[in-house]
Amino acid sequence: MNDKGLTKNDSLAIKGIAIIIMVFHHLFCEVSRFDSYDVSFAPFSQDFVVSVSLMMKICVSIFAFITGYGLLKSIAKTPIDRTSVFKWNVTRLLKTMSGFYFVYVIAFAATQLISGLPMETYFSGSKVKGLLYVLADFSGLSTLFGTPRLLATWWYMSAAIIFILLVPIIYSVSKKIGYLPVVAVVIILPRLLNVGYPGGTNPYSFILPMVFGMIFSDYNLFEKISSIKPKNKIAAYITDFLFFGLSILFFYYVSINFKTSEAWELLFGVSPVFFICFCRYCIVRIPVLKNILEYLGKHSFTLFLTHNFIRYTYLNEFTYSFKNFMLIFIVLFALSLLLAVVIDFIKKLVQYDKLINKLIVFLNKKVGSE
Repeated sequence: MNDKGLTKNDSLAIKGIAIIIMVFHHLFCEVSRFDSYDVSFAPFSQDFVVSVSLMMKICVSIFAFITGYGLLKSIAKTPIDRTSVFKWNVTRLLKTMSGFYFVYVIAFAATQLISGLPMETYFSGSKVKGLLYVLADFSGLSTLFGTPRLLATWWYMSAAIIFILLVPIIYSVSKKIGYLPVVAVVIILPRLLNVGYPGGTNPYSFILPMVFGMIFSDYNLFEKISSIKPKNKIAAYITDFLFFGLSILFFYYVSINFKTSEAWELLFGVSPVFFICFCRYCIVRIPVLKNILEYLGKHSFTLFLTHNFIRYTYLNEFTYSFKNFMLIFIVLFALSLLLAVVIDFIKKLVQYDKLINKLIVFLNKKVGSE
C-alpha cells in the first residue's frame, strides 16, 4: 500500500468503514428505535452499545473530511477565476448529485407503487406546493428550505451541495490568510450569533471536518505523518495503533461525559481526524480487508441513500426481529448492500454515468462559449 497520501482506493476503503458505522449508528443510536423489540446486547450492556452507536455519528464527519480532501485536490488544479470555478462547480455538483438523482427516481416510483409514500410526503396540501416539495427534495435542497423529504437521512444532500460551493471560497481565502482564521470563524460564529450547537442534521455542524480534510490535502499531512514515524514497519504499526487507538478512546470518554452541544467541535470535527488516521494507518493496510472495504466504499453512496427504506420505512419490525444486536446489524447491512449493488448494476447497465459525463462536457462547452 502507498504509505504517503490518501489514495483513491484508501478513500474508498475508509468510506466502506464509514458506511458500516453509519448503519450501526442508525440502528442503535436511540433507545426509542428498538425499545419495543426484544433486543439482546450480550455480552455488552445496552447503555454501552447505545453510547458507542451515538459516537458513530462521526460517520458523517468522515464523509465530509474525505469530500474536503478530494475537492481540494481538484480545485488546486483549477484556475481561480469566475469561469473556471463556475465550470468546476457545475462538474462537481453533477458528479455528486447525479447518483442521488438516479436513486431518487427509482425510490419515488417504487415507494409510490408500494405504499403511496411520495403522495403522503409531498401532497398533503395543494398540488402546486407538493410539486415544489418534490423539486426541492430532488434537487437536494429540502434541508435548506425546510421542506419534506422522502427519507429523513437525505438531509445530507444539502450538506454535499454546500461543501462543493464552499471549497473554492475557502481555498481562495486560505491562500491569502491561511486556514487558521477559517477554522476559528467556523467554531466562533455560532457563539457570536448565540445560536449554540447547530444540530446533528445541520450542514454547518460538518463544515469543520470538511475544512480539516482540505488542510490535510493542501499540506500533505498524511505524507508528513508517515515521514516522522519509525522506519521499521512493525514499530510504525504499533505506534499508529497505540497513538490513534488511545486517541479514539479519549474521544469516546468525551462523548459519554459531555453533551454533544457542549463538545460538538471535538466530537464532529477533531475526533474524526484521529479515527480516519487510525483507519488509514492501521485498518486499510490489511490487504484482504482493504479489498472488502473498497468494495463497500464503491457502493457506500447508494447504500447510504437506500438503507433506511429497509430499516425504517418498510421492514422496521423485520429488521429488529432477529433479537441479537449484531445479527440485526448483519441482516440489515446485507439487505442494504444487496439493494445498493442491484441499483448500481442498473445504473451501469443503462450507462447512466456516461450520459452524465456527456452532459457535463456539453454544459462546460456552453459556458466556455459565452
